[in-house]
Amino acid sequence: MSEGDYVEPSSDSFWEIGQYKRTVKRAEDGYKLCTDMVQMISERADLEKAYSKSLKAWSKKWTDYLSKGNEYGSMKSAWQASLAEADKLSEIHLTTHNALNDELNREIKEWQKHNYQKTLVGQLKITKEYDEEFKKAQKPWSKKYFLVEKTKKEFHAACKSYQSAKIHLQNSQADQQMSPEQRKKLEDKVEKYKKEVEIAKNKYRQALDDLNSYNSRYIEDMNNVYKKCDQFEKERLEFFIQKFLKLHAHLNIYEKMSIEEIYNEFLNIIRQTNPDKDLHTWSKECGAGMAMNWPIFEEYSEQVKQITKMSKKSEAKEEGVTMTSIKQIDDMDTKSLSISANENNHSGPLSSHSRESNPFGEYDEDDDSHKTGNTNSQPHAITSHESDDDERAMYLNIRVRALYDYNSAEDDELSFKAGEEFIKLANEDERGWCLGKIGERVGLYPATYATEF
Repeated sequence: MSEGDYVEPSSDSFWEIGQYKRTVKRAEDGYKLCTDMVQMISERADLEKAYSKSLKAWSKKWTDYLSKGNEYGSMKSAWQASLAEADKLSEIHLTTHNALNDELNREIKEWQKHNYQKTLVGQLKITKEYDEEFKKAQKPWSKKYFLVEKTKKEFHAACKSYQSAKIHLQNSQADQQMSPEQRKKLEDKVEKYKKEVEIAKNKYRQALDDLNSYNSRYIEDMNNVYKKCDQFEKERLEFFIQKFLKLHAHLNIYEKMSIEEIYNEFLNIIRQTNPDKDLHTWSKECGAGMAMNWPIFEEYSEQVKQITKMSKKSEAKEEGVTMTSIKQIDDMDTKSLSISANENNHSGPLSSHSRESNPFGEYDEDDDSHKTGNTNSQPHAITSHESDDDERAMYLNIRVRALYDYNSAEDDELSFKAGEEFIKLANEDERGWCLGKIGERVGLYPATYATEF
């Protein structure tokens, strides 16, 4: 497994490969937050200006009215006082508009430009720097991690092959037609896979030990970069606090009008801001404070599987059973007919069909042998001592007579001659195969090759 290979993270922990990018993105988000803050303040400044203009227009309208109206004396002075208040308030809001745009937004823009410098291609230098430092810190550990994943995969594959070879050897004990030489080859194969399992297991353990011994160095290097990111983010949060305090000071014009409690609440919320607490919470949820499922040694565990054939439907539709011969039998009024199969296709279609369409067994594509996940599953070749009354009660036990010759292409299939009688144990499945029994051997045969009588 190369460094460029993708490994699905076991969690979203900061320590997983590539998960540091959220911390890098936080710095990029800070730049955007500066821009958004400027936009928010600009919109509020426009509202202040529009309100100032409305107050001015309202005051002028009623000042003209008073100059031409019928009010007089001290009551006219009361009218004029209310209009003077509007003029003064208009000036205050216009001053607030100018302070927000010309002072507060200018300070934010300058701080943003100074702290978030860009490269010639428009990329933020700070995020590029953090990304490179995180990659450098994670690269040695990731190589060791990839090696652990590779050796684990090889170990599990070796265990799988070893288990499959053992099952194949066990099934061969019931096959009387197998020669001693063939059985010896199976025994050698089992011994070979056993050695491969030990070799793969040692490599896996060694790679895992090497990874775990490097974990402390990996944590230290990653934390050094993370602390730099945290420090920069803390500076941004503290800067924002100062700007919000300044925004509060500009907007708190109603303190002169004895409604300062509205702004006291605003001020209390700002003063309750705690950068250290925010950073601690963020670290626990998305950063260096997160838990990590560090890799540990995992024993190989063969999954329990039913004796069922897995097939590819598209191929199963194109493939079928190959006839080897058709012979006349005693109780059928047919002529003797012999059909020879093409030598190149004899094993191809039939073998493929039995592998993919057989519903009673499972095919191992690694070593062309059948396998089961545990000793309680139905074996491919059932002997008399492995059957019991309950199992026999589940079968049909219908006598059938072979219509044609059939030579088995797989270990879990039956061979017979035209006219031979045997027992059908299960009806035809959706792929055209039945389960039958000849003597003490149980296996599959094509449904169209035998008929009930």
